[in-house]
Amino acid sequence: MCKLAIMRDEIVQALITLIEEDCARAYHLLGTPGTEPEEIKVILSPDQIQLRDPYFLVTDKGRQEVSGMDDAWPIDEEGTLRKDWVPPER
Repeated sequence: MCKLAIMRDEIVQALITLIEEDCARAYHLLGTPGTEPEEIKVILSPDQIQLRDPYFLVTDKGRQEVSGMDDAWPIDEEGTLRKDWVPPER
């Protein structure tokens, strides 16, 4: 939708940074059915982050950070690309 190519390494590093800054938490969800998700309390290495495990949830601090980024965010409240959005230069 935004015509941006984002590499897996960039996503993994961003997730690790979000955890370090207490903007997100990581959980193992692939346990026995009916068990509670297990929060991961250690900083993950890139090799430990796979497609479906762990699962990441935003924290209250993360929500506050995102609420201040409205101008930089490419998607509007309806889920469509903002007409005035310009991709960042790399």
